[in-house]
Amino acid sequence: FQWKYNDCTKKSIGCQDACEFTFLMSIPIIIASAVFESVEMFTTGINIEILPSIIVFVTSFIFGILSIKLMLKVLKNNKLYVFSIYLLILSAVTLLVVL
Repeated sequence: FQWKYNDCTKKSIGCQDACEFTFLMSIPIIIASAVFESVEMFTTGINIEILPSIIVFVTSFIFGILSIKLMLKVLKNNKLYVFSIYLLILSAVTLLVVL
């Protein structure tokens, strides 16, 4: 079975729209998680500075959006093998670091 970006069985919503919607659904969850963790840090008395935290959040958000756009481009071009090679390399590096 090989999934292709252009395969659609139902025409109520296009595959491109469905993929974009699926990836963009993660944005509210990421924001909610950041807010939850920030509130937890402030209530437990952990001393952190606000400006570096904001910079890290904004940078992570920007790179997250860029990653979503890159993944959509990979899906659109049917080049998931590139992503699988990346995952293989990342897994090998992780195993080497952990072991």
